[in-house]
Amino acid sequence: MEKNRLRKRCLETRYPPLKTAMNKFQREIRKDLVNIKQREWDATLVESNSTDASLYKMHCQIKQKTCRISPSSRLPRPGLRDERES
Repeated sequence: MEKNRLRKRCLETRYPPLKTAMNKFQREIRKDLVNIKQREWDATLVESNSTDASLYKMHCQIKQKTCRISPSSRLPRPGLRDERES
């Protein structure tokens, strides 16, 4: 919440020291998020081991391509003309 207030005041006043403070605050937040993600990743790697194939399974899940599911043509789509009716 403090970040939003600082950003709003910076945009309203265009006062350079406020912009500097806002940028510093955003850098700190970004750095903290990177550290949190790194700790989570390290914990995941520590938990996995090669004897029960959990490391291999984790690798497969990471490398697996995401599957995009398109909407079915049989389902009615409101607002669009049905090609069979025209």
